[in-house]
Amino acid sequence: ALEKEYSKNEILELYVNTIYFGNGYYCIKDASEGYFGKAPEDMDDYESTLLAGVPNAPSKYAPTVNPALAAKRQEQVLERLVECGLFTDQGISGTGCGVKAGWSDLPHCIYNPLII
Repeated sequence: ALEKEYSKNEILELYVNTIYFGNGYYCIKDASEGYFGKAPEDMDDYESTLLAGVPNAPSKYAPTVNPALAAKRQEQVLERLVECGLFTDQGISGTGCGVKAGWSDLPHCIYNPLII
């Protein structure tokens, strides 16, 4: 089994480097560069939690497809992180979640109005 050969972190790394994030992006690196114009390690909490919700249903949750639905999914990701003790309520307020009006309002991302 996979668990006998690899650590949990190695399995997670394999997973995020093969899953689909929408818009033709098949790994976290491509998705972070495509959506935000930066490497995964340079993403902030807002970008990371937004991206974390996409693989569940990329055709629905990709921020370029449905910004409002992507934001709702991001809220679910944040709630789960708080439940698991990986994020605090204070940390959520620092992400800017709920403040952004829509995908085109994010100044730090690559925005293509033809996609939306």
